[in-house]
Amino acid sequence: MNFLLLNGSLSRTSHSAALLNSMQVKITQAGHSVYHHNFIEWPLPFYNPDLAKNGYGKQFQLFLDKLHAADGIAIATPLYHGSLTGVLKNALDYLPPSILKNKPIALANIGGSVRAGQSACEHLRTILRALSGQVIHMQVGCCSDDFTNRNGNISLSEQTIIDRTDNMTTELISVTGKFQQPVG
Repeated sequence: MNFLLLNGSLSRTSHSAALLNSMQVKITQAGHSVYHHNFIEWPLPFYNPDLAKNGYGKQFQLFLDKLHAADGIAIATPLYHGSLTGVLKNALDYLPPSILKNKPIALANIGGSVRAGQSACEHLRTILRALSGQVIHMQVGCCSDDFTNRNGNISLSEQTIIDRTDNMTTELISVTGKFQQPVG
């Protein structure tokens, strides 16, 4: 199966990327392929529906191709002012309705503190339902204290968050596999 990992952060030393990297290890160990889409290297301009008639360009086409190829998706975003990041919301605004039909999606949000909550995941659930996405039950909410930064190399270090991320990844792989099975 093919998995697409979307990072809602533009920071090169991102906690969201570290969480997705942890998921990537588990997914590849299970024998599946992963594409980690990076909005730093493949930025999208502000969404403008008037541009649709001329096409949205190479960056959008790559993003769309990776979405079409993905059997399952994981999204991690920092919490910015109580919600998901603008870069992630902008990317989702480009998508036509039903593009995510029958695609299981795992969600994680990283807040500045434990009290930050999981509001970005809840906002993403609403957006992704409108795009016909199948958001899995388990989600991860964590904060910067759950990570270790060694010389710019950020990794998950809080065992409960590592376990929850592993469990969420296992659920994503399992649910995605069920969507791949023929009906009937």
